[in-house]
Amino acid sequence: MRVLVTGATGFVGGHLVPALIERDHEVLALVRPDRDASALEALGARVIRGDVTDPVAVETAARGVETVVHLAVPRRVATLRHHRAVSVGGAENVMASARAAGVARIVHCSTVGVYGRLRSLPADEATPFRPETAYQVAKAEAEGVVQRHERRHGAHVVVVRPTMVYGPGDLASLKLYRAILSGRLLSVGRASQPWQGVYVDDLVQALLLALTTRDAVGESFVIADSGAIPQVDVFRAIAAAGGARLRRSVVPAWLVTAAVVPANAALRPLGRQAPFTKSLHFFTHPRSFDISKAQRVLGYRPRVALEEGVRRTLAWYREQGYVPR
Repeated sequence: MRVLVTGATGFVGGHLVPALIERDHEVLALVRPDRDASALEALGARVIRGDVTDPVAVETAARGVETVVHLAVPRRVATLRHHRAVSVGGAENVMASARAAGVARIVHCSTVGVYGRLRSLPADEATPFRPETAYQVAKAEAEGVVQRHERRHGAHVVVVRPTMVYGPGDLASLKLYRAILSGRLLSVGRASQPWQGVYVDDLVQALLLALTTRDAVGESFVIADSGAIPQVDVFRAIAAAGGARLRRSVVPAWLVTAAVVPANAALRPLGRQAPFTKSLHFFTHPRSFDISKAQRVLGYRPRVALEEGVRRTLAWYREQGYVPR
């Protein structure tokens, strides 16, 4: 199968492309001109230079492919305008180009972030969208683009909504690992709320199933590991993997909320968000998800337990010199 992957040089793309090639798929990777694609080329992927915000580049990349996996996202610290340009504009370009090229299936990678702060647990595919951050708002709007194309043109789309993804290559979690292993973790609140992530290899498994499972077309799937645990147990697992004892200082959640919420209200017209917003969400928002639909329809089965996933992630950080051995 000939597969176009956007966001191929990113964290998830760096795991998906090798998995596709190992299964004898021909991979085309749409890569921004400023990104190093040598690792993809070494694997045998064909690199096409361009940006998902450029409709001509996407149209060129989509010619002759059978399926598309759309992973491209902007940096999460970007403004709402930039998030919309990449997530919403990128989805529009991918959907239009795929339709013009006669692509058989599109796997659109979204996020459980479209649900915002969960009000009932566990969340599933029917949970209402209540996005809060610029990243979440743009991803929710991108799903709207996908749904409109499906209604108008009968596009063969599968939407995958992963929870927080971690594993080798994940630089977003590096700061947390460093803080825990150095004994300088500053957490907001007690960290007793449920947490449920997904190891990157398990997400890749779900994406591969979404590409090939007949009954997946037109459906959305929440992708997470096998069950939620208290967030503090995640911190303990990281500490244990590094042979450290968990030490942390706790800032009351109400104090951070009192500073962040009014600041975000003032910054919203500018498309920006206050410092510590991401930390507040990370430490205080519950994450608990029902993956039974993905298990039933896709045959998805999480394989990597938290302790093993954390151990592999830490080993990669050490190999790269990000964390002392």
